[in-house]
Amino acid sequence: MTGHEGGFRFGGNLGGDVQEDIRTNTQTHQMGQFDRTADEAAAIARVADAAREVQSASKALEERFNEATDDTPPTLPLARLTAAINELQSARDALDALLVRKSLH
Repeated sequence: MTGHEGGFRFGGNLGGDVQEDIRTNTQTHQMGQFDRTADEAAAIARVADAAREVQSASKALEERFNEATDDTPPTLPLARLTAAINELQSARDALDALLVRKSLH
């Protein structure tokens, strides 16, 4: 075998352009993985923050009920808890969507 059959060279180094393309594609793939990992970490942090806010709002509402001496509804604590629950659901949905996209790749 001469190593040049059919226009291909066997056993030699790849051309500089091909090597650079491989290096660029590898770096891009690695950066993509880093971006996805960072996105996952941010999504998990969002869920954790939202869960802490639900917990805090729930505690504030409980304290309001325990100290209530009148019959006025605790509108503000209820609104805070509702908003916190909505944010938690939104954060969980976003994390789920991110994980589904990751599993498809």
